[in-house]
Amino acid sequence: MRLKFIIASVVVATMLVSCSSADKAISDLRSFNTEIKENSSDYGISEWKDAFNRYEKIEKRLAKNAPKYDSEQQREIGKLRGECWGNMLRGVAGGAVNVIQTGGSMLRGLYDGLKETLGPAIESLMNR
Repeated sequence: MRLKFIIASVVVATMLVSCSSADKAISDLRSFNTEIKENSSDYGISEWKDAFNRYEKIEKRLAKNAPKYDSEQQREIGKLRGECWGNMLRGVAGGAVNVIQTGGSMLRGLYDGLKETLGPAIESLMNR
């Protein structure tokens, strides 16, 4: 009888840790999105490198926990990912604009190309 109780306790504890890990990954994505949205305009190269590394780690945890997410959580993750990508692109483009203003003509071309390429695609998605 005592063995059954111990096994049941271990199973319940594992499930609780597993669920909190899955929820933590969503919470971390939410925090990351807020941080990028509020601070990325001041990022330099090293801050962007750190941000992309952090995002990659969050994505790995989300993928690991994917089977645990219900449809509402999956929708939230999708929304947060979209916001993150938009905020990261805006932040990177904003940084590129700052460099462009100081004389980086090649980056100006990069910015124009991204705007030209992504602008219609984003607009197309929004009109569906």
